[in-house]
Amino acid sequence: MDLYRSLYEQNICLHHKTTCYSTDSFAIHTHDNYQIHYFLYGDVEFFLNNSYFTIKPHTLILIPPHTPHGSKINSHSTYERYLLEFSENAIPAEHKPLLLAPFDISKETLNGFFLNSDHFNIRRFLEDILECDNLDYKIRNSIVKIRLQNLLSQIVIMSKQVKGLPTDVESKTIKDIISYINENLSSNLSLDLICDKFFITKQTLNSQFKKATGTTVIDYIIKKRIDLAYELIVQGYSATQISEHVGFKDYSSFFRAYKKIKGISPSKAKEENA
Repeated sequence: MDLYRSLYEQNICLHHKTTCYSTDSFAIHTHDNYQIHYFLYGDVEFFLNNSYFTIKPHTLILIPPHTPHGSKINSHSTYERYLLEFSENAIPAEHKPLLLAPFDISKETLNGFFLNSDHFNIRRFLEDILECDNLDYKIRNSIVKIRLQNLLSQIVIMSKQVKGLPTDVESKTIKDIISYINENLSSNLSLDLICDKFFITKQTLNSQFKKATGTTVIDYIIKKRIDLAYELIVQGYSATQISEHVGFKDYSSFFRAYKKIKGISPSKAKEENA
């Protein structure tokens, strides 16, 4: 039986889900905000930071904005988890460097995964946020933000004491290819070039990449380039400059891809972030 609880507040949303279904592949995607996944039960694999992990009970996953990730549910056994998403605007500016530090998965010491987080009562902190749904609307937003900061403070403490989850890489070649793509979005990334560099056939590349990520190589490249384009738009670059920087051969191709993925034009995105 599926169960669903949620809280929606300005710049913050939290879901507690229990489901019983399986999926065929990793649905790789990104978000503009920070996310926290807390797994309780389930037969689940997770993709993050170019690696694949088999999730154990009470694993906490920290996902920074614009980071490709996805899960694959392997069976119809009970799958229970919490999913918290929040904007950095929910955190006071003076506290951001400390409270958001554990999300920096680019550091070698952090990969975004933490085992045995139940030892730090993470579920209790999440429930404290969910319980705010019953508060008077006049105080709810302020209390939710305070409790979010309490949770993030506990995660900072946990990150200093708990090691990240060891990587269980399904395919080192695909992991290396994903890393290469992420580091060379401004360059030519044709299938021929990738195949030559990694000594792999197109057929093998396409089948292994789709199996591992749930998407094609080309679609992954385009999605990553558009995510990078959004970051440059926020920084104030012009759409023409951006289209060249993120590897599109002409502006019209960039425009179509951006509007298809983000739902708005690059110029509209620039206006919204002015």
